[in-house]
Amino acid sequence: MVSCLIFLGFLTSCILCCTTSSKVSQARKRLELLSLHQVTLPEPDYKDLDDCLRAACKAANLQATPVFMEKAHQLYEMVLVRHGLMVVGYSFAAKTSIYRMLAAALGDLYNKKLMDENK
Repeated sequence: MVSCLIFLGFLTSCILCCTTSSKVSQARKRLELLSLHQVTLPEPDYKDLDDCLRAACKAANLQATPVFMEKAHQLYEMVLVRHGLMVVGYSFAAKTSIYRMLAAALGDLYNKKLMDENK
């Protein structure tokens, strides 16, 4: 949905850059047609993943803060859709801890047979 909104924002900026009124009306019609076809995705259910992440954090003596959990979810989603990725950020930004806890949580999920993402 974010990419749709970025695209619609791009079209809106294109509309503002048009100089003739006929181009503006054509662009507005296209924008209205695109806005009718917005896609809404369901919220992902990470209850089991969250439970395993919290257990892995507790075992490693780490705090599972909301930011930590959000970044773990983002990393998990990137792993699902990308063939390879790099985790970059500032020093002491918990990059290593997040991917280690995510790996431990996914291992626990696999052992408990709670998620079938790998099949």
